[in-house]
Amino acid sequence: MIYQFLQNRHEFDGDFSAKPLFPIIKDVVCGMRLSASEAFDSKNYLGQIYYFCASGCRDKFSKHPGHYVKKEVINAPRP
Repeated sequence: MIYQFLQNRHEFDGDFSAKPLFPIIKDVVCGMRLSASEAFDSKNYLGQIYYFCASGCRDKFSKHPGHYVKKEVINAPRP
């Protein structure tokens, strides 16, 4: 489906990686949205997996994970 979109809308005719592009996740440190398959690293904290775009974000999270988890919970949408 994505390949067809690229072909039809953007005249893309190159090789397309079969690597999954989804799910799209958010780095809790910097807020960057990226594909989980393209994340630099991930960490399990309190049973939840957090993904990071770069070593700097991973290292900041590792030093103070509670700071970033609380920030994420506060910003979470209400049901």
